[in-house]
Amino acid sequence: MDATAQAELVSSGEASPTELVEAAVGRAERVNAEINAVIHDLSAPAREAAAGDLPDGPFKGVPFMLKDLGAANAGEPLHMGMKVLKEANFHAPIDTTLAQRFRAAGLITIGKTNTPELGIVATTEPKAYGATRNPWDVTRSPGGSSGGSAAAVAAGIVPMAHANDGGGSIRIPASNCGLVGLKPTRQRISEGPLVGDVMSGAGEFEQARAAYDKIKPGSPEYVSARAKLAWAYQSAGDTETAIKIAREAAQSGDTDAQLNLADLLRADEQFAESAEILTRLIAEQADPDWRLLYARGVAYERTGRWADAERDMQAALKQRPDEPELLNYLGYSWIDRGENLKEALAMVEKAVASNPRNGAMIDSLGWAHYRLGDYAKAVALLEEAIELEAGDPEINNHLGDAYWRVGRRDEAQFQWRRVLTLDPPE
Repeated sequence: MDATAQAELVSSGEASPTELVEAAVGRAERVNAEINAVIHDLSAPAREAAAGDLPDGPFKGVPFMLKDLGAANAGEPLHMGMKVLKEANFHAPIDTTLAQRFRAAGLITIGKTNTPELGIVATTEPKAYGATRNPWDVTRSPGGSSGGSAAAVAAGIVPMAHANDGGGSIRIPASNCGLVGLKPTRQRISEGPLVGDVMSGAGEFEQARAAYDKIKPGSPEYVSARAKLAWAYQSAGDTETAIKIAREAAQSGDTDAQLNLADLLRADEQFAESAEILTRLIAEQADPDWRLLYARGVAYERTGRWADAERDMQAALKQRPDEPELLNYLGYSWIDRGENLKEALAMVEKAVASNPRNGAMIDSLGWAHYRLGDYAKAVALLEEAIELEAGDPEINNHLGDAYWRVGRRDEAQFQWRRVLTLDPPE
């Protein structure tokens, strides 16, 4: 049933927004493990929105997906296919104009869809989240860069989804998945409030930086613009300038600017200073947000303060007991330390169930089985992880250890030599 038909069901009273959202979420839970179209689960806020007062727009109550590039709601993950943003746990600091318009139309976003790094290639298989599969034939690609959105619609999860197109990123997935893809005339859709997002997403970092620089102090978008300016430099490999810009913005005392600086420092492995900033932010909140606790926990863990890290992550889990990245990080940390192995295994299994194409999480699961002595199971999982995260020396190292335990000595030595190639000693 298409989006207009679903909107008519809501308008006529034949179906409620909650019923449509539950049907879409249920479908996602059944099929996404195979196609890897949805990378950020937003079913919890979607259910809240469906049960509340929705704008009386033309698509009131219709389930929807946002591509993880080009549109975002404040506070939701925004990784644009980039591993560095995923590892920094970056969240959008502001609503984009397009996301606001989707909400005003009555659409309910139940998740965000996969996209290649910065949307610059015609397939959807980023290192950060793994490949999306075509629902018609999972051995084939849905195309890109809006492959996640196309796959979600073709699989019947939602009747329509957000996409964008600079060189075929709507047209190619629509063709591959047998869908209608609407590519509006350039500039017909607002790129606000930060036109630099589009330039950055196209890899045009100089133009992106110029656009961000045009937003001056006093503008309501200034802090967000400085954050994205910093990340544009970071994406282009100029970490020093990125952190300098973030420090200048953080001097304003703005909470978002300080959090952005902490994220950049953590991405640059300056964990101690990142933890100091996060500690100040946490102290300002009566009930600290789980993301702050998680981020500080990571920083503590990387600086050897395990007891503090464990405390923060357990506090974050009380708020978000189903958060895959949090489950995986704490679970893997326990596994690597040889602690709470059965509980850690259950946590990582839960994370993998939510992200079955995430190589890092499958690596955690494989390493848990290794620690528990099930070496054959560990080999099978670690081989799967290596296919999804080719080039991660830690997975190669784990696989080498598992091969050695099952007597595959030559393959073990190959994996260990591979580690030295990928991460040579200084």
